[in-house]
Amino acid sequence: MNLPELKITFYDPDYMPVSGLTYSLIAARYYGKWIFVRHRGREGWEMPAGHIEKDETPDKAAVRELAEETGAEVFEIVCLATYSVESNGNMQYGRLFFAEVEKIGALSDVEEVEEINFFHDLPGRLTYPEIQPVLFGKVLRYIHKLSS
Repeated sequence: MNLPELKITFYDPDYMPVSGLTYSLIAARYYGKWIFVRHRGREGWEMPAGHIEKDETPDKAAVRELAEETGAEVFEIVCLATYSVESNGNMQYGRLFFAEVEKIGALSDVEEVEEINFFHDLPGRLTYPEIQPVLFGKVLRYIHKLSS
């Protein structure tokens, strides 16, 4: 199987492309373990994420998606970067967030999310194996900078 050639570029967190932003994606950590979700009908794991709805800011979308997809109730969230994914001449933009989750309650998005799980590192079976490791790496570099 031939995977499409992808180019991922990072920009300042407040960069706003003319075409607008499509996604908010959140790398979320819960007491030292990373939260990943598996959507219904998909085999792989994903970081919590979703489309930015009409008249919604990327920050509000990130907070909403994190709560809906993981049940996170108490957390701190920070925007790390705007990013673009270019594939076959098509470009889409998103915002990358990092969240430290302190409390998880009931999962509200049970129609979309099959299960959540906690990992010490990036899981082996990812839904988007060509994109998620690059975004996850950006988050790890941010955390490393904080601790040094």
